[in-house]
Amino acid sequence: MYTFLLHSASAVALLVWGAYMVKTGILRTFGEALRSWLATRLSNRFAGFAAGMGLAMLLQSSTAASLLVASLQAGGLVSTAAALAAVLGADLGSALAARILTLNISSLIPILLIAGTFLFLRRMEKREGQFGRMLLGFAFVLLALQSIMASTQPMRDSPIILETLAHLPEHPFLAAAVGIACAVLFFSSLAVVAVTAAATASGLLPASAALWVVLGANFGSALLAAAATAGASKAARKAPLGNFFFRVGGFGAGAAVLYFIPAAGSVFASLGDPADGVILFHVVYNTVIGAVGLSFIHPAAALIDRLVPVSVQTDDFETHLLSKENLLSSSSALVQVRHENARTAELFRKHWDALTPLIYENPPMGELLAFKERRKLLDRRCRTVSKALNII
Repeated sequence: MYTFLLHSASAVALLVWGAYMVKTGILRTFGEALRSWLATRLSNRFAGFAAGMGLAMLLQSSTAASLLVASLQAGGLVSTAAALAAVLGADLGSALAARILTLNISSLIPILLIAGTFLFLRRMEKREGQFGRMLLGFAFVLLALQSIMASTQPMRDSPIILETLAHLPEHPFLAAAVGIACAVLFFSSLAVVAVTAAATASGLLPASAALWVVLGANFGSALLAAAATAGASKAARKAPLGNFFFRVGGFGAGAAVLYFIPAAGSVFASLGDPADGVILFHVVYNTVIGAVGLSFIHPAAALIDRLVPVSVQTDDFETHLLSKENLLSSSSALVQVRHENARTAELFRKHWDALTPLIYENPPMGELLAFKERRKLLDRRCRTVSKALNII
């Protein structure tokens, strides 16, 4: 039994670590460029939903995508409605990523391992090396899923464990609580859904109970994002808080359907492959919440803005000097330019101070890439100020 627990825990740890490597590999490869790209895509609720969905599929985590969107809103780059739409899209993107990872694509593992190791060791200090880190993360996730399936064999041979889990459908809210706790513990609802699907496919966990675990994991993911931004600025808390309200309503509606209409859950449980039923429920659940959320996005955003009133400050590296409003009057435009020049000088001072520890210490590659990205943003800021002066 102890050997089984050790193998199961190591497989789950590998899954979480692989997802973390994918996330950090993407962020270090694209850095601030990804953040800037996302800011330009959050122009309306539908574009924001699509951008959030794609971002979560790349990062393998709706929580990480939510935190990135929250940082954009804190900088005043996106509205509450667009940020909330992006977070709703991130939840669906995470569900679609779980669908892809649970497909039979184990044949890609050797290719990902070889290519990832070659790129990471050969060009570790370059973006190519961080892209290799991302490939290694994908390979670790697939290996972890295989290990989870293999580690459940001792449990399938234990009559006591099988009997205990067989009674879990009689206590659905306990199963949901397990999903919430695991999502918070693993910092990823994707990992919980993947493990649940594997346990269901092996016959270890009844399909009806697995749906409740998935329901809880979705709620836990929103709870985690809201908790992670609790100490952030008011602007950064808006989108995660709005998503949490949607998730509370979605959890209540989903629990009511599963509890009072058992036939609805049996539709997913009766599919040929039990794991497919769990994943399909995860995708359908997030699709419904996303569709309902987009329908009420503006009233929900207005409510959040009233609950969390804040005067949003412009992002450090962004400037709106070239907007029509700021160019209507040359005198007021010159005042704005003077303010932006002073701000640019302050940013250059901070940029110079950040160079010292990079020279005397051994910083991780992520910090070096972020430093280079900040230099590019400072250069773009200076060009914007120069262009504004030429227009004036």
